[in-house]
Amino acid sequence: MVAGASLLSGGEAKAFNCTFGGASPTCTTGVWHPSNPASDKLVKFLTLPTKGVGDIEFQYYDNPPPGLSVSDQWQVDVDFTPDLMPADGVSTFDYLIKIDPTVPHPFDVFKDVSLSGGVIGDAKITKEIWSTNPGGTKKDLLHTLIYDPFNMVYDLHYDLAVGLSELYILDTATPGTVGNGGMINSYQNTFTQQVPGPLPILGAGAAFGYTRKLRRRVKAMRLA
Repeated sequence: MVAGASLLSGGEAKAFNCTFGGASPTCTTGVWHPSNPASDKLVKFLTLPTKGVGDIEFQYYDNPPPGLSVSDQWQVDVDFTPDLMPADGVSTFDYLIKIDPTVPHPFDVFKDVSLSGGVIGDAKITKEIWSTNPGGTKKDLLHTLIYDPFNMVYDLHYDLAVGLSELYILDTATPGTVGNGGMINSYQNTFTQQVPGPLPILGAGAAFGYTRKLRRRVKAMRLA
């Protein structure tokens, strides 16, 4: 854990926290960071936000029931202090997020991704979601989320149609113009998890049903 990492008390959210920009940033790139010891999610910062000053939190929300479940959420939260202003320019930030294969769990893939943020005026945020190659480089662009209240564009949620245990994320924060009061306070990326899909469950049910039918046929043959 790098400097600045901490655990939040008094609630279910436990967060990794580090700073970017400024005189002494503590965020480290190129290494995997855990959200907390009980979680199976890891993030690797590839490049830190290119404009602005602030901090990044990697939060794990252990929603009921306790322990890893489909109701849990993982959030990468970027906070600008002070707000990202038009004079600062466009800020980009990219990272990898993955499910740690060394941690035993029934949830092997991500379910969905959502975007939210503190946006004022004509500022906007976009979020590219990519699949990855084995080496962690981006492969296929799956979807681009957009939070653009000024133009009434709200594409804030994406359901992953394919089972992926690792994602490449590219966030772009555009503070807008002075005339329209554009500025960005923060933005959040939220991830949930699921089992690989309903097919294994349905397959097991089908197999069980088939076995019951086969047993009935064998029993009928014996009684004939």
